[in-house]
Amino acid sequence: MSTTRPTRRRPAGRAVLITGATRGIGAEIARAFARAGERLALTGRDPEALDRIANACRELGGEVVFAATYDLAQRDQVAALARDVRERLGGVDVLINNAGVGSRVDLRSVMEFDPAFWDTTLALNLTAPFLLCRALVPDMVRARYGRVINVASINGRVPSPHSAAYVTSKHGLIGFTRVLALEVAEHGVTVNALCPGPVDVGDDRRIAFDAQRSGRTVAELEAAATPMGGRLAPADIAPLALFLASDGASSLTGQAINVDRGLVMS
Repeated sequence: MSTTRPTRRRPAGRAVLITGATRGIGAEIARAFARAGERLALTGRDPEALDRIANACRELGGEVVFAATYDLAQRDQVAALARDVRERLGGVDVLINNAGVGSRVDLRSVMEFDPAFWDTTLALNLTAPFLLCRALVPDMVRARYGRVINVASINGRVPSPHSAAYVTSKHGLIGFTRVLALEVAEHGVTVNALCPGPVDVGDDRRIAFDAQRSGRTVAELEAAATPMGGRLAPADIAPLALFLASDGASSLTGQAINVDRGLVMS
């Protein structure tokens, strides 16, 4: 006799929270879930960009329940977001922790690293996902259904220089993903991490820094960025997020999946 516990099937018109939805990977994930007809809550730090992506999602068929700005590096703002989501949507079925700050903002060696930037990076990239999961995953457990998708990085697996806070935060996010996945596995909730490789988000500060440091041209580094050549586009990441939220991925949990054009094969 089977001892497998029944889990709730995917609800129609799921409530999906996407943080960092105003640009890059987050915006493409928002568009993908809008095309799937989901009910969306979108956050970001740029009000005008947030309005644009919210309108784009509505045009694609998604129901944007609300779109509001929060500074997720601040714990009270994370708490406010969780409260607002529960009030407006009654909780979420899919939580996508995408908001974050990259290394390109302040590229320095460990010996020269700015402690304030360290604190901000870990607060946004690691603590905010923890706090949102702590607030919202209990509703998933009670419903016996939920999907948590944390946007990590291949730098959660391998280091790169001059990016200590980013690398540390993404290693931590993968570890957190696996712990939470174990803790909620029996309750019909899956928790996974996406690990993008180098993504072209229209900001070349990192590749320009590496070109100057290595004595190579930006074009040379761009061409050799991955074994398949070049960097990824944000749209390359969204299909995997959609799959991880699907019924087809119901047995997939605790995984950190690389999307990197062959750069890291482990």
